Amino acid sequence: MGIDLNVRCKNNDHICARIANAQRAAHALNAGSTGCNLYSCTTKLELYDSMIRPILTYGLETLELNRTEIKRLATCDGNIIKRVLGLSTRLKTSPLLWPGGMERLESKCKRLRLGFVRRIVDNEFIKDLFVNEKIDSELLMLLSATADHSAPTITRENCVEIAESAIAKLDEEKKRDCNSEIAVEVAKLIEKSWCSRELFKIRRDKLKTLLTPF
Repeated sequence: MGIDLNVRCKNNDHICARIANAQRAAHALNAGSTGCNLYSCTTKLELYDSMIRPILTYGLETLELNRTEIKRLATCDGNIIKRVLGLSTRLKTSPLLWPGGMERLESKCKRLRLGFVRRIVDNEFIKDLFVNEKIDSELLMLLSATADHSAPTITRENCVEIAESAIAKLDEEKKRDCNSEIAVEVAKLIEKSWCSRELFKIRRDKLKTLLTPF
């Protein structure tokens, strides 16, 4: 998977590498295309989602992330998105994600981990690996840290079902966020091209008003 672990088997080196690589890629993308006002904000968000976010989240499905690490990744994620859109990094991030069909980074990490566990456990070609009790227990532990706390006791027999149930809940949450009132308002402001500097300033000021934290 290309995971970087330090001598203490901590995630810090991998997190730092992901953030640095994502920032480098975002700078290159911004210099080449997204820095141009001829592109709509929706297009810029799609470019970010398809080209930058995968770099930031690469390999995270195999790691057990703590709150501090998720916050660092989410901060980087939000700052890059707001810079791509020409907005202040002090503004709220989540409403900018929803019009582009994206979800919060924490939810994205959960989805990656759940999908990883489901693919591994349900793969006919590598079932022999699970003779190793250590591998089996580590995968179940990974799922336990991600699935809903209300889920039943996780075993090898029901882990795929629990993972699918947790993914379905993430889908519902994403749909609810994308259809929320603030998401609709933000979508109206960013759906068209900002080709005019005057129009760009008007819409950007409206977004600032809408997204400024109270």
